[in-house]
Amino acid sequence: MTGCGKYGKDIMKITAAAGTNVGRIRKNNEDNFYINGFYKENTEDKNYIHTDDKRHHAYTYAVCDGVGGAEFGELASLFAVEELYEYDGRQLEENFAAYIEAVNRRVCDRVVKNGGKRMGSTVALLFIKGKDANICNIGDSRVYLIRDGEMTRLTHDHTRTQSMIDSGLIKGEEEIAKDHVLTQFLGVFPEEFRLDPYIDKVRVKSKDIFLLCSDGLTDMVPEEEIRQMLLDSASESAEEKTKNLISAALGAGGRDNITTIVVMVK
Repeated sequence: MTGCGKYGKDIMKITAAAGTNVGRIRKNNEDNFYINGFYKENTEDKNYIHTDDKRHHAYTYAVCDGVGGAEFGELASLFAVEELYEYDGRQLEENFAAYIEAVNRRVCDRVVKNGGKRMGSTVALLFIKGKDANICNIGDSRVYLIRDGEMTRLTHDHTRTQSMIDSGLIKGEEEIAKDHVLTQFLGVFPEEFRLDPYIDKVRVKSKDIFLLCSDGLTDMVPEEEIRQMLLDSASESAEEKTKNLISAALGAGGRDNITTIVVMVK
């Protein structure tokens, strides 16, 4: 995806930084990220930081959290970002469902080749074009918007806990231990159930901050603390904010892989 050429006045300046860390407990980092054509190609890389402050015609970001163990999880999340690279730059906002289907098919094909050993991945995706921010997710990786001091979750978790909240059986996540049994993920065979990605859109405003993250962050750091860290004027750059969020998750125990992308609209 190229970022060169002439830009109109409506093209906003956006800076972003992605960071991933293996955490303090896991041996492998099954997470991956995508930031304007760049992703973590080597699944053996446990810690990585990447920044992008170039102007693009459109901006694409994603966080993918692999599951499966024995290196299968990192392979599934790698498939997710590799397929995103193929779909990026061609009306991605109109092809979210096709992208999800393509990744899912590729993961399922590998499961068959692996003799039925399951693997899968979540995906939380943000695509900004003009003044529109398009959001898509499968699983429990999230996209947040910080605007005018408030933080709003833009994605919808596909977990058993969230299903109980949606049905009114419980009032919120605080009422039970966090249950990360996924009800939607990449790596589902068609005969098991139909994938139904959550898709939404918001208008982008100057000074907006978007956060994409795996549950390795949100399980360790309360949302209010995340909000305060993103608004902290002492860490002005996207890279500083990303590093601070990962440090906070590690300081709280780092029980899972941690991946974050901070996107700042000028």
